[in-house]
Amino acid sequence: YHCDLACADTKMRTLTNYASVYAIHPKRKQMKRQQRRATVSGAIGGSIVGGAVLGPVGAIVGGVGGAVATRKMCKRRERRRQGRFEQRQFQDQALEARGQSTGKFV
Repeated sequence: YHCDLACADTKMRTLTNYASVYAIHPKRKQMKRQQRRATVSGAIGGSIVGGAVLGPVGAIVGGVGGAVATRKMCKRRERRRQGRFEQRQFQDQALEARGQSTGKFV
């Protein structure tokens, strides 16, 4: 049993070296383009709502606020997708190292 743990540890060190190969999500450009579109939409929506509530000053403040809030939400979503992608890649590599082709690494 102790030998299995030592072997697994050696494989995990090897996997750590290869984990950086899949650092970028394959749809990163598409996500960035979507983020730009959402930011513009958030700015327009915020300026409309701000203009309706507080007039011209509200339009400016609402536009900037809407753009900032939308951009933060999109960045958080992008980081979450990137993290999930990296987890999947690591699990796939762990399974390959163990000689399996299906299932999840536990």
